[in-house]
Amino acid sequence: MPTGHSYPTQEATSSVSYTTPPDNDAKLNPFDLASLSVSRTRYALASDLLSWLQHEAPVDILPRILSFAGSRQIAALSHVSTHWRTLCLSESVWQTACEDTGKYKRGVDPPLPSSMTWLRYYRSNPIVPIDYDTIQEAFRVNGNTVSVEDGSDVMEHRASLRVLLQPRIYVLRDALIVKALENAKVTIETIASHTQPPIVKDEAREGCDGGNGLKHRTSLDATITGPSNKRRLRHILSCRPRNVSQESDCRSVYSDVAANDWSVRTDCAKKRARLVLKTKKLNEPIIRVQEGKLVLKGVDLVHTSHGIDIWGGNAAVQVQPTLHDDPLQPSWPTRGATAVVDSCDISSASGRGVVAIDGGEAAVSNCHIHHCAATGIYIGGPGSTATIEHTDVVSNGDGNLQHRNGITRGHSGVYLEQGSATLRQCNISRNSLTGLSVVSADNASLDIQDSDLVANGTVQLEMPPRGSRSERKSISKNNRIEAVGISVSRSNLVHCARAEKADLPQSPLPDGNRPPRWTVRN
Repeated sequence: MPTGHSYPTQEATSSVSYTTPPDNDAKLNPFDLASLSVSRTRYALASDLLSWLQHEAPVDILPRILSFAGSRQIAALSHVSTHWRTLCLSESVWQTACEDTGKYKRGVDPPLPSSMTWLRYYRSNPIVPIDYDTIQEAFRVNGNTVSVEDGSDVMEHRASLRVLLQPRIYVLRDALIVKALENAKVTIETIASHTQPPIVKDEAREGCDGGNGLKHRTSLDATITGPSNKRRLRHILSCRPRNVSQESDCRSVYSDVAANDWSVRTDCAKKRARLVLKTKKLNEPIIRVQEGKLVLKGVDLVHTSHGIDIWGGNAAVQVQPTLHDDPLQPSWPTRGATAVVDSCDISSASGRGVVAIDGGEAAVSNCHIHHCAATGIYIGGPGSTATIEHTDVVSNGDGNLQHRNGITRGHSGVYLEQGSATLRQCNISRNSLTGLSVVSADNASLDIQDSDLVANGTVQLEMPPRGSRSERKSISKNNRIEAVGISVSRSNLVHCARAEKADLPQSPLPDGNRPPRWTVRN
């Protein structure tokens, strides 16, 4: 128990005396007997509640109460006494927490292996901002920080990690680098908002570290090894008042961003998480996959970055394996890098949407890739592959050129320089240059079927040169190819006839041009 206070143990109606004031921030008037009585009653009830929870509460109710309190409060409560520590580490508590938060869905998810505990499963599936305040903090779970040649730190994951994002806007200052070793994979997806214990308002204010994100004094990692927490138990088990608006939750995630910034829109009615990159670095992607497998599901990406290197990182998703350091060996990746992008809305005001280069692999399905300054999807380099299904690639390649800086206008929707690409049930339309182009005559393979290529700037489908090796390996069947027409959505992410201007990323250049609005009819 915290020192310096004498807690009441009698009934709420009995006389209670304190050696010191019950709370430092409690302003009690010794001449106001009514307020003193109310305060005594409140603390007596809190003590009786904890005693009831510890000794008399039904076994099946206590895990539900702790689950509603949340992982941060459970972590703090585990340092109160040996009894509470044993209870907070029990499997029933964390199994209930996994099911209540939606991390584990009974009847849908497979049973846990015998080597996996519910506490370990809960830790490996953090929810932002329930378990951690920022995505960067959640990325440190199951990871080790290593230094690379350029002096930066990269997080390596040897165990799988699934980061669950509640629907709101998340502003990133740096790229999320995925480097999953062995058989590990990293998953980032939107999770539906359940009845969750939100962050206590005063605690969030106390934990602010001056603009680099919020850091609470208790975290999920502190459940076993963290320092002792000396807050009052009534704070540990308290929940946020009902009158606190949902908007404050959104602002807590990116409190260091100015309210008048274009990317800060506290639109909590959205059903999806949105990652917005706001950085001063050159050619920085939102997500860079260097090694291992990334699964990105149900997330919106809004990208903008300074620079014009659309091959080296100026893209929303950059899949580029790490090459050999030995100059005597051929430039071939040490291990593969794969990105599985499903049900995502992707746009870039300064570069490309999805890039698979130097042997990278990209599997894109049910996505909406639009209003990228350069190419929507780019595949380049020997061994690079892309599988694209039920995806809209529209209105890309208009550039952001101003005063001889930026990306010039004239890019394709899908550009296959080298490697292989397979497209099924796709809509490639209204792009600035060509709909789909295959460049290499010897090292490219295209298989496109049952897709629409409509109303692109010049050529709808540019196949490899006639009679070339790449042309013999390429297939085009059952496609709708029209220079003028109305495009049909394939991703189920285009619900409006006209895109909202506020949803489009703004150019990082002064007075940057935005492409005209486009129309998609289902």
